[in-house]
Amino acid sequence: MNRNLAVVGIALVTFGVGLFIGRAFPAHHYQRYGDTRYMLDTSSGKMCDAFPAEVKDANGFTVVHPNKVDQEIAENASRSFYPRCDAGK
Repeated sequence: MNRNLAVVGIALVTFGVGLFIGRAFPAHHYQRYGDTRYMLDTSSGKMCDAFPAEVKDANGFTVVHPNKVDQEIAENASRSFYPRCDAGK
């Protein structure tokens, strides 16, 4: 009888710990919001910007490996109201 009670107790404690961990760190599921570049986090209902700002040179071509200054200029130029989707990770 004590062994069965111990097994049930361990199962309940494990379930409870899993429940609390799941509430503290929920899984994120993103869906595209219409035809925009924004994503909707269905677990929290928050919008985020999933696509980074493209860095362009003076001629309008995309820079493949931008340096830090070019990246900051591009991010400031295309600053979005919504945060990046991976900002909280």
